[in-house]
Amino acid sequence: MEPLPNHACPLCGAPNRCAVAAEGSFAVDCWCASVRISAQALARVPEPLRGKACLCAACATGGRAAEAEAEAEAEAEAESKPKPAALPDR
Repeated sequence: MEPLPNHACPLCGAPNRCAVAAEGSFAVDCWCASVRISAQALARVPEPLRGKACLCAACATGGRAAEAEAEAEAEAEAESKPKPAALPDR
């Protein structure tokens, strides 16, 4: 069994810098073996890519995930605020 050549993070599209995918071998060490992967980030990986594409370091450790969640919350808050009524044309 050979590793899949997926070099992009499935969450943000940035290079994931996966040594295993780059070398095409499970015999190499990768950066991900020495960090704790965020459970929230893993849960956000689209089902078809689970177990098939590695996260980038920022998404894996919650960096980009936290940024994306904050942006989504800000957008939702802005949409929920009442908009001022338009003035009638004269």
